[in-house]
Amino acid sequence: LMPKIGRVMIDENNAFDNIVGWQKHIGFVPQQVFVMDDNIRRNVAFAVEDELIDDKRISAVLEMAQLDTFVNDLPQGLDTILGEHGTRLSGGQRQRIAIARALYRDPGVLVFDEATSALDNVTELGITDALENLSGEKTILIVAHRLSTVRKCDKIVFMKEGRVEAIGTYQELLSTNNEFGALAKLGDVATPKTRYQSK
Repeated sequence: LMPKIGRVMIDENNAFDNIVGWQKHIGFVPQQVFVMDDNIRRNVAFAVEDELIDDKRISAVLEMAQLDTFVNDLPQGLDTILGEHGTRLSGGQRQRIAIARALYRDPGVLVFDEATSALDNVTELGITDALENLSGEKTILIVAHRLSTVRKCDKIVFMKEGRVEAIGTYQELLSTNNEFGALAKLGDVATPKTRYQSK
């Protein structure tokens, strides 16, 4: 979508001067993941011709998404059929398939749009651990209402009514923004304390 006001700048270049080139650098993980009634291989290498699918790359991205042990334990491995809408997978496993799919083309930027909002706390922890493993390798943008999802992010942009309210680390916003602090406190009350213990 072309912005009506302002510009989208990437390293001082307008993204819309070469929008197709910019899009090739982006991997996207939505809240609602589309899973084909097909095998794991084709679901990860989505829309890639069979003869061009790289199984080594699939194995690598499944490991990055922390799904490799699950797939390796399946009798049919990558050839396992996932069922319509991924009915043979848990919510967390569907999200990990989406992460592996987004990583398959090795994008420099990953966008997670409320990708953990429908997950339970334990599954969310697994997904955020997978994201943490990618830290330093990819630029990761996370859109989230649940603050536990963004707790370890390098920078948080806190928005209110469509406007930027504050920018900082989790701890900085906790100590400088009362509304962020109140939301964080609510999240801590609703989430088991073990959720935040260090490994």
